[in-house]
Amino acid sequence: MDHQAIMMIYEEISSFTNRMLEAASNNDWDSLESLEKECSSRIIVLKKYDNNDANMLLTQEELQKKMDLIRKILDDDRQIREITEPWMKKLSELIHHSSVSRKLSQTYGRNQTG
Repeated sequence: MDHQAIMMIYEEISSFTNRMLEAASNNDWDSLESLEKECSSRIIVLKKYDNNDANMLLTQEELQKKMDLIRKILDDDRQIREITEPWMKKLSELIHHSSVSRKLSQTYGRNQTG
C-alpha cells in the first residue's frame, strides 16, 4: 500500500471520528456503535501498513497533514469519551443497583410471610 493510500485511510478515520462525535453528541448510541466498528476496521488496516518506510516517502506537507489528522482524531476521541464516560458510569451504577435489588429481593423476599 503506497503512502497516498495510507493518507486516505487517515482521512477516512478522521471522518469517522467526526461522525462518531456527532452521534455521541446526539445520544445516537446505535450510530456511534456502527461508526466505531467501521472506524476500527480502518485502524486495523492502518496498523498493518503504516510504518517508518511509508513515513519516509511523505513530503513535509504530507507529514504535517498526517500530524494534523492524528491530532484531530485524538481530539474527537477525547470529546467522545467526555460524552460517553459519564453515561457509561451512570449505566454501570444502574446495573449494579438493579443487581443488588434483585439479590436482596431473592434473599429476603422469599423469607417474608404474608
